[in-house]
Amino acid sequence: MDAEHAIPKKQSLFGIVEDFDALLDLIEEKGDGDPDADAMIKEFMQELVTNLKTKGDSYARVVTEANASAKTLGEEIDRLRALKQREEAKATRLKAMLMMALMHLKVDKLSTPLHKFAIQNNGGVLPVHVDCDVMELPEHFRKCTWTPDTEVIREALVAGDKIPGTALSERGQHLRIR
Repeated sequence: MDAEHAIPKKQSLFGIVEDFDALLDLIEEKGDGDPDADAMIKEFMQELVTNLKTKGDSYARVVTEANASAKTLGEEIDRLRALKQREEAKATRLKAMLMMALMHLKVDKLSTPLHKFAIQNNGGVLPVHVDCDVMELPEHFRKCTWTPDTEVIREALVAGDKIPGTALSERGQHLRIR
């Protein structure tokens, strides 16, 4: 196969960027005046732009497919999570029904060829029931968790206030593909 009919080699995104950088260096070194060099540079620039557009389209297709897969997987995770919760609720409900039947019949232990059942007291620390508002309890019986109010901090910083240990950050950037 001759060079004219050779299958073109796909160029990586990084290769395209490197070629753009090399072209810019060549333009800086060359200066003005050589029409043949100008034509070659223009042709090379057009080829690089075409390669970048093609590569951009390829990246957009892969990004779109990855986003679609992520969405599908998220929906499947939600479906499986709901199924898991239903099965856990069913197991809890069935155990409670069996325990209620055993307690009604005043049977603390039951053996079958496959299983052994026993009604037992829970272990661990004694549970505490609080049926009043937390603020009605004396202070030494309460605990408090502090978190920064970033909305109020942002408003103060934007208004010019100085708050030690805080600063407004730069917004990030993202690539939009339409």
